[in-house]
Parts: sequence; C-alpha cells; structure tokens
Amino acid sequence: MIIPVPVDHVAHGYDIWAFPPHRALVERTLASGSWTASGVIPLIEPRGGHGIVIALPLRSADSAGRRADGVTEVVVNVADLVEQNLLRASLLRHRGVELACSARPTARRRW
Repeated sequence: MIIPVPVDHVAHGYDIWAFPPHRALVERTLASGSWTASGVIPLIEPRGGHGIVIALPLRSADSAGRRADGVTEVVVNVADLVEQNLLRASLLRHRGVELACSARPTARRRW
C-alpha cells in the first residue's frame, strides 16, 4: 500500500497535461506500450527539488496488441535517491561532503 506523505498535498490534483515534457512522456508511454522515464524535471514538492518520472502503461485484460488504456507513474526525488545510495555506500560518513544540483546551484545538502 502506498500512502502519500503529508507534505505532498500540493502535488495532488496537479494537471500533468499543463507541463509539456510531462505530457510528452505520457504520450510516449501510451504510444509505445512500454515504460518510459523522463529526464530530470522540477518537483512541485519539495519546492526547488528535482526528480524523474517513470511511467508504466496500463492495459485491460482484453487489450492485447492495442494502445495502452492508461498510464500509472511514480515520481522519484533525485536528491533523496542519490543521498540514500551514498549513505549505503558509506560515502557520506566524512563531514563536509556537499551535493549540489548543477541546474540550481543554491540547492545544496551538507553532511
């Protein structure tokens, strides 16, 4: 079971068709019938964050060979993904390590 994190309430009801790269991702997924992933995009929550979207086609049992019936998506916060992998690899155990997103030099995390 997936339970939304309370801070994600701003993203609920967001019109994905309003953001052209996201719309293109959904259209590619529907047309190809395969999963697709976006490039790095700005996140609505946390504000100033960056993420990727992975979209998976949905089909009814009788839709074999046809275009997908719909799409489901997962949004991955890139900073959290990188941080968790660096922590698991013990690469953040030294003080003074800093990560910065080159697209937003002010978005930094320190350990």
